[in-house]
Amino acid sequence: MASELNLRTEREPTNQPGADEPPRTPRQGRSQSSHYLLLRWNDLPSWRQDNEYLLSGYRPSSGSFRKSLNSLQHIHNETVNIYSHLLGAALFATLSICVYVEIHNYYVVIQVGDVLVFAAFFLGMVLCFSFSGFFHILSNHCEEVAAFWNRLDYLGIVVLMWGSIVPSVYYGFYCDPNLQRLYWAVVSVLAVACAAAILAPRFQHPTFRPYRTSMMGLNYMLTMALLNLLVAAIYTTRIPERWYQLRYDIYGSSHQVFHFIVIFAGLTHMFGLLSAFGFIHSQAQSCT
Repeated sequence: MASELNLRTEREPTNQPGADEPPRTPRQGRSQSSHYLLLRWNDLPSWRQDNEYLLSGYRPSSGSFRKSLNSLQHIHNETVNIYSHLLGAALFATLSICVYVEIHNYYVVIQVGDVLVFAAFFLGMVLCFSFSGFFHILSNHCEEVAAFWNRLDYLGIVVLMWGSIVPSVYYGFYCDPNLQRLYWAVVSVLAVACAAAILAPRFQHPTFRPYRTSMMGLNYMLTMALLNLLVAAIYTTRIPERWYQLRYDIYGSSHQVFHFIVIFAGLTHMFGLLSAFGFIHSQAQSCT
């Protein structure tokens, strides 16, 4: 893998022909994929040193939106993070259309509330994964841009959780509108409070990682809750890279596992909502 990554190291002087030539940048190399310069953790500025257990595979700081976007065509330790959630955003955007078409085809009676709560769910999913994908793309731009998108990344998690709870409350208390409104009010206030805390710049310091994590019906809902707990544990403990240094720098790091579990949890929650929708709107089900 080291031959693919071209990790930056100090080189001894050499008398070989061409030794006095300036080093090629990735743009000047014959093959961009094979000559894309990657850095080690110790080479990074302090604002990029987030995970001390990932020692290699880092992109150079770009200072340019174009250069950060150009890194999409190379392999580095953000590649899986970027594509997993960009594709996740596209997946849930597509599923929102499919679900809307399907429920109209199979159910004669569908209320505005059904449409709104599913819209909240899919909006939360798409925004969360989109913010996450773009944060990982631009995390090497500069400190200010990275901090801004990092806040949006966490804000997306809040929106995702809010959008997941809103339909759960809707179907869980379908026959009790007063409790619906009460729980929605409480959840919305908590979401706004979390968003306000997340948007505070000092909240981005690695010291606050456990607190950021803590802010983030029935078989399906329980499964999603357990998956979210698993995600929190993986995210805060940095397993497996803390046990096997260099082995998981490019593929298989804790943050990548975290990304895929969040997608799977979202799909699980969606199936739970569809199951609740079908039960509520079945002919046998009534609030009387």
